[in-house]
Amino acid sequence: EEEIKIKNNLQVDSSDYFNYLQIMLEKSDYESFFKTVEDLDKNIREQFSIQGKDDFPKFLENKFGRAVSDQYRNLSQKISIEKYAPFRLSEQMNDLFDEIKELYSVISK
Repeated sequence: EEEIKIKNNLQVDSSDYFNYLQIMLEKSDYESFFKTVEDLDKNIREQFSIQGKDDFPKFLENKFGRAVSDQYRNLSQKISIEKYAPFRLSEQMNDLFDEIKELYSVISK
């Protein structure tokens, strides 16, 4: 029970995720990149006690406004498209990383 309380009070340090994502981009290790993005998203949702990915946009809208919620939805679609794309351009991946960093910096505050 005490462990659960401590875990719930921990804040996600998104800067650690961003640093790791940057390294994965530099190595062109896109499998690890997308796995880390999933982990970041999951940990942020858990921080707010949101279990389902489908419930998160509504939560974001209530907490941060419609623009952040829409940005999350759009980014989630881009991530899905890039994750399963047959090939990736480094410029597109860098743009995706910038969008991830921008959005999750706002959400994790």
